[in-house]
Amino acid sequence: MPSIIVPSYNEEKTIENTLQELQELKKNIKPEIEIIVVDDGSQDKTKEKAEGKADKVISYKPNRGKGHAMRKGVENAEHEEIIFTDADQHHIEKLPLFLEKLEENTIVIGKRNFHKMPWPRRINNSLSKLAIFLATGREVKDPICGIRSIHKKDFQKLKLKENGFEIESEINLKALKKKMKLKYVPIEIEYPDKSFEFNELNWRQSKKLATYLAKSVINSWTGKIKVEED
Repeated sequence: MPSIIVPSYNEEKTIENTLQELQELKKNIKPEIEIIVVDDGSQDKTKEKAEGKADKVISYKPNRGKGHAMRKGVENAEHEEIIFTDADQHHIEKLPLFLEKLEENTIVIGKRNFHKMPWPRRINNSLSKLAIFLATGREVKDPICGIRSIHKKDFQKLKLKENGFEIESEINLKALKKKMKLKYVPIEIEYPDKSFEFNELNWRQSKKLATYLAKSVINSWTGKIKVEED
């Protein structure tokens, strides 16, 4: 049975609906599911709206980034099977498929429709795909999708260090290095904010992601990162 981890930052507008859907999944299909919300230093009422609707709510300040929240969730997970899902996207009915495809030494990643993404997300996704290919010679179909499943021990073996949104790219690169298999589940995402302004926070996140990817490519070319082939 899985622990479902929901990293959250300022998600008071969406967290209740997401948790309600997760509770329905738990009630109707998999009652042993553990639902964990990691409130990553939110400045709104994310924590208050999650309490009573999740099995565990882990909260701390200040905001430390999505990568830190994901690691904190895994540290507190009781089950071996881990599913990460975003607080602002509704795709709960697909989560059982992530478990069906999950095996040891495997990561199952959501594959979104690229053409339906807001343009800033398309840019980040394209940069990530290119950098991973340059660093490893391998393709990851949706490298920064936040919906993914992995075994707890496999996650811990990756020894992840990134704290921000670079975490997904770090997972991909290190998974390929350790010869882990990548599998995919097609998912349809309806983004709550169709306009998705490229604001200061998004700009900082994109800049950090681009910097991390550039360093990863350089390190792979200079021999500091060696990716094993299947």
